[in-house]
Amino acid sequence: MSEYDLHTRARLALDELRDVTAATEPDAEKLLAVTKEAETAFQRARTEFPDSSEILAAEAELLDLLDKAPKALATLEKAFRLNPRLDWLAIRLAKRYSRAGNDDNAVEVLEKCLRAGESSKDAHLALANALRRTNGVPSKIIENLRKGFVAGDTNFEAQFLYGRELFLAKNVNESKEIFARLNERAPGRFRTTASEIATVPRRQVRRL
Repeated sequence: MSEYDLHTRARLALDELRDVTAATEPDAEKLLAVTKEAETAFQRARTEFPDSSEILAAEAELLDLLDKAPKALATLEKAFRLNPRLDWLAIRLAKRYSRAGNDDNAVEVLEKCLRAGESSKDAHLALANALRRTNGVPSKIIENLRKGFVAGDTNFEAQFLYGRELFLAKNVNESKEIFARLNERAPGRFRTTASEIATVPRRQVRRL
């Protein structure tokens, strides 16, 4: 699907979700279906079009919509408690918790999803990001980032962050290999700007 197709798919799901959440008592089945439709589109878009301003804006709308619909959020939380294997739902709830400044809850819900037997690459990437925000154990962050992609796939964001964490852990040679592969395979506009800067003390740079 093209960027336009994914954006259109996400927008249609958002329109439906807006109608569902407007009800006094949201229809749980419909709410889950349209939220999953939107999240599926966003997950794919994050991989294929990570810098799309239209996709990012649409996802921000989804977060705002759930912020303003506490009953809808409660329904999603209940659904996750009943079936923690739903990786798309775990990721969506984790983003909601992080947005509210509760990264510990984000980590908890993603770990619960993965313990339930879900081997989702997207869930591993989301957990690694949540652990980074909570200053988690570096080895655990690296482990989850490594599980966020497989050799030759298009999960470039997971690969980029994996290379970054390897560099900070002083595993320079493997880090160079990761970045070299990204340089060859990632689309031209991937990471044209850095979302954050990784720095190490100058004395460590000399040793590296």
